[in-house]
Amino acid sequence: KIQGNWGEMILERLLQASGLIEGEHYFRQEFLKNEQGEMLTNEESGQRMQPDIIVRYPDEREMIIDSKVSLTAYAAYNSAENKEEEARWLKAHLQSVRAHVDELSQKDYSHYDAKAPDFVMMFIPTEAAYLTAIKADTNLWEYAYNKKVVLMSPTNLISALRLSLDLWKRENQVKNVQDIIKRGTLLYEKIAGFTDTFLRIGDNLSGLQRDYDKAYNQLSDGNGSVVRQAELLRNMSLTPKKRISARLLPKEEETEEEENGQDR
Repeated sequence: KIQGNWGEMILERLLQASGLIEGEHYFRQEFLKNEQGEMLTNEESGQRMQPDIIVRYPDEREMIIDSKVSLTAYAAYNSAENKEEEARWLKAHLQSVRAHVDELSQKDYSHYDAKAPDFVMMFIPTEAAYLTAIKADTNLWEYAYNKKVVLMSPTNLISALRLSLDLWKRENQVKNVQDIIKRGTLLYEKIAGFTDTFLRIGDNLSGLQRDYDKAYNQLSDGNGSVVRQAELLRNMSLTPKKRISARLLPKEEETEEEENGQDR
């Protein structure tokens, strides 16, 4: 149990070092579920499927990682005092690794997780233990792969996790480009709509200016204008308290008003 916890801790540190974010890019001790959200159970054992780590990829694919470690035999192998003892513990170490491969193969995670590839990663947290087993048994990797298990050391796993992070970065870049295109299109359409409104305002102002000039001429231009007729009436002994603005009077009368004002 202690060795298992230690192996999971090493796996967690590698995940953190890779730059992946828990709860977004990977999930710990999460039960496998079907499309309806129901927990899946192994058909043979009846146990719920709960791998150590599920790594999620941008295309909604998933990679399952299980940490398997039993270093008792490996530690004894390193402490062996003679060749015979060393050979015996090396054999035990290989048997331990194969036993873990068989155990993981029986769980058959990929059979239940449609998003996962047709294999699961078996993480051996000690690089030396991994290399010792691979060197001692050149068929070990193939043996595991034929059982839909890929043996992973810390070095191999960190490379795979970095690849996953790179895929997420590329996915985010694509999304950013798509967002820029979307926002750019919306901004352009807003500008196009504003220019149409702006030109209509100009057209309306031009029409208003023409109407204003026409009304101004009717009001004050010429002998027949409204202002001229009103002033003629005033000259017929009207005594209004308020006068029409001099700006609307014909120029002759405007000059005359100014002269009268100076005389007064």
